[in-house]
Amino acid sequence: MIVLTHIRQVLRRSFLFLGIALLLFIGSISQSFRQCTANYDQNYGYKNAEKSQQLVQATFIERIRIFLDCEWGFFSDHSVFMTAIATVVIAWFTINLGREASEQARLIRRQNEITEILERAFITVEPNGVTGFHEPRAIGRVIMRNTGGLPATRMRWHIDMEVDSNKVRKKFPIGDLDIPDSTNLLAPKATMPRFVAADLKERTRLVTSDKGALFIWGIVYYRDGFGNERWTKFCHRYEQDCMDKTGMDALGGDNARQHQYGNGTDEDEKLRSPR
Repeated sequence: MIVLTHIRQVLRRSFLFLGIALLLFIGSISQSFRQCTANYDQNYGYKNAEKSQQLVQATFIERIRIFLDCEWGFFSDHSVFMTAIATVVIAWFTINLGREASEQARLIRRQNEITEILERAFITVEPNGVTGFHEPRAIGRVIMRNTGGLPATRMRWHIDMEVDSNKVRKKFPIGDLDIPDSTNLLAPKATMPRFVAADLKERTRLVTSDKGALFIWGIVYYRDGFGNERWTKFCHRYEQDCMDKTGMDALGGDNARQHQYGNGTDEDEKLRSPR
């Protein structure tokens, strides 16, 4: 796209120079131009034949001066016509300058967008297991990771955990929660472990008997380094194969799935609330 823009700019400028060259050519083949060069001694102070002979043997710079003087004489004799042409050329050039300025502004905006996409903070949330699975208050763990190039600031979050007999559950409400503001910061490529505690009661048997799944879901709010408010929704699913094989009261995060529902970012739902 940038190469094509430069090509268009070169062509526009070439047309301008071609227009000027065409005007000079028209002047150089006119009768008045030929008469001017033939009688240059009379028009510009050459008083005798000797000086006229000097004109034939004039230097290159002198010839250019004579050429320009005679061209100016042609333009002066046809001032109305030349003014009209010059007005058209200036208008055309002005329009093209405006187009180039608009194109440059568009390219700058696009470059800024690309820079923001590549450098902005971007928070992902990974599963990190469940401990105390059969205890009165199980602990579900997640890891928040900044995969972007700038620090994520003003981070705040809400996490829920629940066992459900429906392994393909679709709705994971966040609710109208008043999540307090914070000054939490996560550097680029750094991680932040977080957890949620919940009483799973007798429903843990649904997981151990492979008749249900444990879900950990939530949302993380943050600023992306460019002043934009962002959010990431996540949902992890733990099934029977996540049970610790050593007999410990835990679910391992290695086999946890990213659930097919309940995940998203502000970029997926720009026109809708994340809740």
